[in-house]
Amino acid sequence: DIQSMTVKKVTRKNKDNVDVVGWEIVEYHGATMENEFNLNNSLTIGEETYPIISIGPNAFRNNQMTSTLKLNLPTGLLYISDYAFYKKDFIKSIKISDFVTEIGSYAFYDCCELEDVIITKASSITRIRPYAFNNCINLRSFVVPKNITEFYSYYDMFENCPSIKVVYNLSTYSEGSIKNVFPKA
Repeated sequence: DIQSMTVKKVTRKNKDNVDVVGWEIVEYHGATMENEFNLNNSLTIGEETYPIISIGPNAFRNNQMTSTLKLNLPTGLLYISDYAFYKKDFIKSIKISDFVTEIGSYAFYDCCELEDVIITKASSITRIRPYAFNNCINLRSFVVPKNITEFYSYYDMFENCPSIKVVYNLSTYSEGSIKNVFPKA
């Protein structure tokens, strides 16, 4: 509900380079998140109903949590801005919508409890900006989407992630037989 967040209307490009109008979460200041939390897929403000398509810079900066949780992002989400979840220790697992096209710089930087980033084979991610997952010390694996066109070096993406295995080339990926583990050099 609109009481739990500040939003603004934005236009973002989808995977087909078509403009989509929707809401961007400017700041989340809502209810306590517990165990598993689903962000709204859409909001109605006055006469306008739009999907949530973007999480803005520092959108969760004032949200303080004391327990870890699984966070499910809106299904129509297209964009995760720089610093969106910067230093948010409460996230243990996050499911990225198949429609997200970009993950911004420092988006999940220093999310120390983050273990799992769930990205499906149908992912539309084309850009993952530098330092998006640095200092996620508990991150176990990351599957690089097959549509990726901008992906920085291992150290720019996963520095100080001692447990991570990076899996790439989703065109050869099939359930149960993940191949091509990116080596730590």
